[in-house]
Amino acid sequence: MIVVLNKLKDTIHIFHVSDLSDKDWLKYKLEKGICDLESFIDSIQVQTVCCLMDPTDYSKWDICEIRNNEMLTGAVLLKFTDKETACMEYKRFIEKSLERGFQIHYAPKKILNELQQ
Repeated sequence: MIVVLNKLKDTIHIFHVSDLSDKDWLKYKLEKGICDLESFIDSIQVQTVCCLMDPTDYSKWDICEIRNNEMLTGAVLLKFTDKETACMEYKRFIEKSLERGFQIHYAPKKILNELQQ
């Protein structure tokens, strides 16, 4: 997939490599944007994956991701009544891993900033 930003029109165009062989279809896709840049940026989901690892044994790790009112931890999907509760459980999951001695391998900047306070 190729994503193109047309700075002159402030539009986003998306096409697949297979579209290159169909010149009429490619021309259509390049002339008709799917959205404007601001809408495209607003629709990008915020990164929420957090990975914590045991510093003495890298084969031991915890990973979690939050999406709206759901939290995925490894192979378990937990559903909550609202986004706020999911967010609270997400933070609690991270805190429990840290209490077990795990260290953050990667996490969203927001989480890193909150932990530094």
